[in-house]
Amino acid sequence: MYDAQELIPAATLMIAKLREYFNAAVKKPVYVFSTMLDPRMKADVLTNSVLDILNMDKATVIQTFQDTAEGFVGSHYKETEPSPKKDDERRPSISSALFKKKKIKITCLREEVAAYLDSECEEEACVPLTYWKCNSKKFPTLARMAHTYLAASASSTPCERAFGWSAHSRLQPKPIESDVTRVNHLFTELA
Repeated sequence: MYDAQELIPAATLMIAKLREYFNAAVKKPVYVFSTMLDPRMKADVLTNSVLDILNMDKATVIQTFQDTAEGFVGSHYKETEPSPKKDDERRPSISSALFKKKKIKITCLREEVAAYLDSECEEEACVPLTYWKCNSKKFPTLARMAHTYLAASASSTPCERAFGWSAHSRLQPKPIESDVTRVNHLFTELA
């Protein structure tokens, strides 16, 4: 068996490597965008501490979000100007104007992103993919983006196979010892 003092250098190397992986992963936009596409959080997640970790300001993150969303734009935004109203159209009465729900007309991606981020966050019980399915007409580009970013779940399958309760009997002391030795050797080579 190992003495605790013998494991400290390997553990220190593992922690350093995990920090390196974390710092590399957190800079990838997929994690921030997935969180921004969660209608329960939106841009509220962009706190000062998060922006410090990302080493960006809020405007840059939102601009990067919008630039990425451009890859999901379909044919729903026309390049043509809206047709002018005809003079003979009936004007709505005062009462109908009072009770009519004001609809925001979104004509471009910039307006779509702004309307989504400026709207109120949803309740905690909201299911993000259901929200995007229901709001796909209102936010078509962001709904496509959300489908790509949110529909694939992260998997912990390899860890569950190694350390799950059903695999508990497979982890004998000798294989664990050899795994620790291999990891220690690997980190020594990488350092």
